[in-house]
Amino acid sequence: MAAVPETRLERIVFVIGLIAAVVVAGSIFLSLKHGPARRGAGEAAPTTATTAARVTRTTAPAAAPATTAVRTRPHQAAAISLRLTASRGSSWLEVRSGSARGRVLYAETLSAGRSAAFRGRRLWLRLGAASNLDASLGGRPLRLPGGTYSTLVTAKGLGPLGP
Repeated sequence: MAAVPETRLERIVFVIGLIAAVVVAGSIFLSLKHGPARRGAGEAAPTTATTAARVTRTTAPAAAPATTAVRTRPHQAAAISLRLTASRGSSWLEVRSGSARGRVLYAETLSAGRSAAFRGRRLWLRLGAASNLDASLGGRPLRLPGGTYSTLVTAKGLGPLGP
């Protein structure tokens, strides 16, 4: 049986402990209720105002290339949709949300015959062997210069190319 607080100090400590327990329980409830809408399971909370994205991979049968899709949070409409396909050979990609210092969305070699799709307001790309890629922006073909370079992709297209 639990001890009943007898002195005034014990009652004060008991009430403070009870309030702390209620606050902790409420915080946990709210984070469980609202957490998944803000970020994917296992992901850290975004530190910038850019769109948080979760990469989901699907494996297709041998006849069709596998696809990598990126979904944005439902309450934020994505301004652009970029699709990259390694049509002529493998290409190394690094894709970040917003800028060169943004959250990494993808950083690996895109094997020949595979595709990757990204959504966001602005996407920073670092491409290696870009001549192996076919790209589309919003469903329209996007011409990528060959070589290795960095660029920013917005609704208007490619930004300035960098080393």
